[in-house]
Amino acid sequence: MPFKNIYNQFISIDANTQNEIKFYTNKTNDLYSIFGNSVKANASGKKYFDIATELNVKSDSLVNYIKDLENELITRVNQEKSPLDSLQKLMNKDNYNIPTYIMVGAKEDGKEGKGMDYKNKLISYKEFMEKNTNNRGRSILELFFNTNDPIEQINKPEEKLWVLTRFYNKPLIKVLIDFNIDIFHIRMFESETMEYLQFMGRKKHLL
Repeated sequence: MPFKNIYNQFISIDANTQNEIKFYTNKTNDLYSIFGNSVKANASGKKYFDIATELNVKSDSLVNYIKDLENELITRVNQEKSPLDSLQKLMNKDNYNIPTYIMVGAKEDGKEGKGMDYKNKLISYKEFMEKNTNNRGRSILELFFNTNDPIEQINKPEEKLWVLTRFYNKPLIKVLIDFNIDIFHIRMFESETMEYLQFMGRKKHLL
C-alpha cells in the first residue's frame, strides 16, 4: 500500500479520536455542571463533588501537558506552530528522529528525554483515579494506562523500556495519534468517574 494511503488512514483514525475526545469532554462538563447544581441544592454530596473538582483539575492538567508535548514535536518537525488539525502538512517530512530525541533523549549529548516524566505523570494520574473509582473502573484503568514494561523485554538490561517502546524510532504521526488516544482515554475515564461520583453523591443524599 502506498505511503500516502497509509498516512491518510492515520489521519482518519485521528479524526475519529478527536470526535470521541470532544464527545466525552462535553459529557463530563455537563455532568460536572449538574453535579454542582445538585450540591448547591443539597450539600450532602459535597465530599464527592470536591473529588470531582480535583478530578477535573488533574485531567485538564494532564491533557494540557500532552498537548504541549504534541505542539513541541510538531514545531520541531514543521518549523512552525501548527494546529493539530493540520497533520497533512507533515506528509513527506523526515520526522522519525524528533520524537526519539525529545521523548527518549540522546546518549551522545547526555540529553534526557521527556518520556519518563510523561510515564510518571500517567502513573500519578492512575493512582489518583484508582482511589476514586470502583472495581470496574480499576479494570479499565489497567487497560487504558498500562505503563508496565513489555513482558518480552522485562529481563533485558535496558532502562526505560516503556519509553523506548512508545517513542523510539516512531514516525511523528504515530506518536501524535498515540498521544491523542491517551487524551481520549483520559476524557472517557473522567466521564465514567464523574458518573460514579455523582451516583455516590446522590446515594449519600438518600441515606
